[in-house]
Amino acid sequence: MLTRTHPEGLVRFLLLVWVGGVLLHGASAVAGEKMSSQKAKEPAEYLYALRLGWSFFDAGNLSGALEAFEEALATEEGRHAAEAHYALSAVWWQRRNAFAAHSRLAEALRVREEAWAWNSGVDNEWDRRIESRLRYISRNFSSVRLRPPQAPRALAPLPDPAPRDPLLRSFLEATLGESGTVPVLADGVQHVFLPSGSYWVGNESYTLEPGELAPGQAQSWDLLPDRGRFRRAHRERLAAIEAEHGASSRKSKHSARSARTTSPEGSRRAPPPSRLPTSQGGAVQSVVVELRPMGEDTSGGLAESDPERSPVAFVSQPAIEFEVVRSYMAESVSEEIGQRWRAPTFHLQYVISCPSLDSEHGFSFPDHDFYVRVDPGGSLRVRGAEQLTVQLRSDWQVGDQHVLNYVDIWFDGTHVLVAVNGVEFGPVRVLDQPLDRRDGRWSIRIGDSKARISHLRVESWAGFRGSGP
Repeated sequence: MLTRTHPEGLVRFLLLVWVGGVLLHGASAVAGEKMSSQKAKEPAEYLYALRLGWSFFDAGNLSGALEAFEEALATEEGRHAAEAHYALSAVWWQRRNAFAAHSRLAEALRVREEAWAWNSGVDNEWDRRIESRLRYISRNFSSVRLRPPQAPRALAPLPDPAPRDPLLRSFLEATLGESGTVPVLADGVQHVFLPSGSYWVGNESYTLEPGELAPGQAQSWDLLPDRGRFRRAHRERLAAIEAEHGASSRKSKHSARSARTTSPEGSRRAPPPSRLPTSQGGAVQSVVVELRPMGEDTSGGLAESDPERSPVAFVSQPAIEFEVVRSYMAESVSEEIGQRWRAPTFHLQYVISCPSLDSEHGFSFPDHDFYVRVDPGGSLRVRGAEQLTVQLRSDWQVGDQHVLNYVDIWFDGTHVLVAVNGVEFGPVRVLDQPLDRRDGRWSIRIGDSKARISHLRVESWAGFRGSGP
C-alpha cells in the first residue's frame, strides 16, 4: 500500500538531518581541539619544567633542579631530548657523583639508539656535550664496589697519592669524605666511581685503571671498621703517604702566594685527552681540525681530528705553580711564566671563581697571535689560525664566590684543546706552523676584581695521545 509523503514531514526530516550534521561536526571539532591541545600540552610542560630546572640549577638549588629535570624527562618530549638527559646528569655531576652522572648519560645514548625521533639540539650541541663528558669520565674514573664491615662507620680507602687535578680531587672528597671515614649504608654495598690510580684498603693495595666502568669490570673492596688497630694502621698509612708525596696528597694546600717549582718526576700529571694523537720517537704529533676559517664562528665544541706528524720535540721542565692569582697580580704572574717557561708545549690547569655575573678572563700569547678566553655570559672563545666560539651555558658557573670552575688548556705546538668542568671543546688549530722557539710572552687578563684564580699550574706535556674514540 502506497503512502503519501506530506511536505511538512519532509521538511522536518531534512531539518533534523541538518541539525544532526551540525552537532556531529561540532563534536568532532571539539574532540580535535582537545587532541591538539593535548599534543601541545606535552611540549609546553616539557619546556616549562626544563626552564624551571635550569633556573634552579643556576641559583644553586640542586634539589629543585633535580625534581624539575625529572619532570621534564618524564614527558615524551623530554625522553627523546638530549638536553633533558644532560641536564639531569649535570645535577649529579655538580653533586660530584660520577657514577650517577655516567648512568644518565649512558641511558641517553641507549634511548637515542632506540628512538625513532631524537632532539640533539642546535648543531647537535647536547649530543656533543654528552659524548664529551662520557669521554672525560672514561679517561679519569674507574668502577668500584665498596663492601661495608659490621660497624657504624668504615675507614675510607686511601689514595696513594691523591690526584693532583683539583676537579678529580673534589670528586674523591665528595665520594669518600674528608674525614677519612665513610658511613655504612643500610642497603649494603656501594657502587661508586673513583678517580683512577692507586689505593690502600688496610694492607691491601689496589690499582684502578681508567675506563673500567662496566659492572663486570668493577673491583670489590672490603672496607675495614673505624676502630682500634684498624684505625691506628690507617693513620700510619696516611702518614707514610704524606711523608712520601707531601701533605697535598691528603688535601690540596699551598704554603706561599708566589710561584713554586716542582719536579715533574713523581707527580701525577693529568692524562692528556684520549681522542688525539700521541708522541712517537721524541716528536709530538699534531692534529688536523675541520673547523671554519678565521672570521666565521662555529657553534659546536667538539671537532673531529686526524693525526699528522709535527716536528715539535717534547721538552720536559719543572712545573710552575701559583696558589692565587687576582686581577692586580695578573701582569706580574704573566711576566714570570713568560720568563721561566721554555717548552713549546704545555698543559695549563687552574680553578676560578666568578662572583660577578659579567666576569671575564683569558690567556693570550701575543708573540704567537692566539688566545683562549671566557667572555661575560660564559662564551668560550679560542682564536688563532682557526677559531672556536661556544656558549658554555650550564657548564660555566658565575654569581657565587663559593662555586668553582675547573679549566684545563692543552697546547701541542699547533692545536689547543680546552676542558671546562669535565667537558672538552676543540681541538682548534691556532698555529699553521709549529713553534720554532721555546719562549714567548704570556698575558693573563682577569677583567673582574672579584674573580679569583687558584691552583694555577703550568706543566710539561708530551702531546695528544690516542686518535681513536
